[in-house]
Amino acid sequence: MMKSIVFLTVSLSLFMASCRSTFTPEVESLLSEMHQKVDPGKKLKTLMSQEVRGNFRRSSADRGATMTIRAARPDKIRTDIVIPGDVSIVRAFDGEKAWEYTTKSGYRALEGHELSKLRFHAMTMLDLRLPDKLSSSIKIDGEGVVMGVNCIRLVCTPPRDMGDRPFTLFIDKDTLLLKKRVEDHGSPESGFFTMSTVFDDYRDFDGILMPCTMISQVHDQMMEFDVTSVSWNENFHHSTFAPPEKLK
Repeated sequence: MMKSIVFLTVSLSLFMASCRSTFTPEVESLLSEMHQKVDPGKKLKTLMSQEVRGNFRRSSADRGATMTIRAARPDKIRTDIVIPGDVSIVRAFDGEKAWEYTTKSGYRALEGHELSKLRFHAMTMLDLRLPDKLSSSIKIDGEGVVMGVNCIRLVCTPPRDMGDRPFTLFIDKDTLLLKKRVEDHGSPESGFFTMSTVFDDYRDFDGILMPCTMISQVHDQMMEFDVTSVSWNENFHHSTFAPPEKLK
């Protein structure tokens, strides 16, 4: 279950981003068109916080489960999953400390690779996760087909401080929207695994296009997040992200 919350938080946060590099003219042209498609009014730079709510499931056992993701600039994030039957999972970063709570295991501090990943998601959640926002280099690597859709394949290398494992994005040739992402997760200590996420059902939220269906797969495990609402510039109290006293 813990992997599920990480997968889906990463999937959304990896759609949504903040580092800028210099790319070839061909790549720059494609990125410019993609930005115009998802944020034509350039509203993202005015946003200070975001709340995304939706339904979460891995199987029929998760029927009625919900997930809420809250993020605030410059680097705060919190994800809550609630499953009927009094099961709760929380994962958060308050700008300094990262922590987790599960009904089964209680509280624990997140450190090392887990902390770095959560910090990166916190820093990038509020900017649409377009390739240039999370890559130090991007290469156009031919084409591919995703669910019958012809796509441009991009091979991206993340910033050095986020690891050196490239990931692949598939961009719909007609809409120029992100259709699929394939990436490695894990750590040198625990080992790596490949996750693929399909993004679908894009909708307009106050002038910004976002996918409302995200389906992630790792091995034979499937996870789906269906967005039901998105709100911007929420006034979150600092305690929303802060760790409990026992972890301070």
